[in-house]
Amino acid sequence: MTCAKNIFDNDDNDNSNNIKLSILLVEDDASILEILEDFILEIAKDIELDIASNGYLALEKIRQNKYDLLITDFDLPIVNGMDLLKALKSVNRDFQPKAVVLLSNYVGPGEPAPNLRFVNYIPKNDYQTLLKEYILTRIAIKRSRIEGNKQILEDMRSSGVRVTPDYSEPIRVDIIKDEQVDIVRAKDISLNGISLYVSAIDSTNIINTTLECIISLPRKKPFKVTATLKHIGSNDQYYLGLEFKKISEDAKEEIRKYIFKRLQESRD
Repeated sequence: MTCAKNIFDNDDNDNSNNIKLSILLVEDDASILEILEDFILEIAKDIELDIASNGYLALEKIRQNKYDLLITDFDLPIVNGMDLLKALKSVNRDFQPKAVVLLSNYVGPGEPAPNLRFVNYIPKNDYQTLLKEYILTRIAIKRSRIEGNKQILEDMRSSGVRVTPDYSEPIRVDIIKDEQVDIVRAKDISLNGISLYVSAIDSTNIINTTLECIISLPRKKPFKVTATLKHIGSNDQYYLGLEFKKISEDAKEEIRKYIFKRLQESRD
């Protein structure tokens, strides 16, 4: 039996001195690739560089590896640079590069394209200063995020951090009571418990009542918990405050990851 990996045990969160910016460089011309490769690796020691010779190979690498930055040429064989960028939308969100640079002689610096406003454009014939500044900025951003993540983890160790779900991705909770199931959504959640929006407060809502619940975090498998009703409130909407009494370690870890993700999003 394998135990869930606790995010508190992740060494990456405790060693900000070994931050590496992972870059995928896509260029089909071998001589230009060598020049770009040497240039990028000389910018800073905090760089891990991977290369691909065409857009198809680049897309395959992106589907299997997490890159902080994608730097691609426009004119590529098999799948060109622009089609590669459009194809990124088909990649699992967790594997999409956090930033993208398109090197091209066809556009000016910073010039946007329809539906591709997440792309940073740098002229291929005059890239040195802009590309260096951009890479150094991405390293600084990653370092600051990891430092911020360390603080988030410290806060979470107290178990008192409570987050609200994104409106577009609610947390569904099935309350099992008297052989009936009430489906509600979460107001907020912590490692200790969960608050639920309800349509009304009725006579069966009694403090210290034990409830069985099935919690469905966004895009995750549902899990079952036993909780005790600790609070009844109304602030624009009625809600119940539940304290977890019986919950598996795997479920706790899913909640930790969810809280960590929501706190990261609030800092970005």
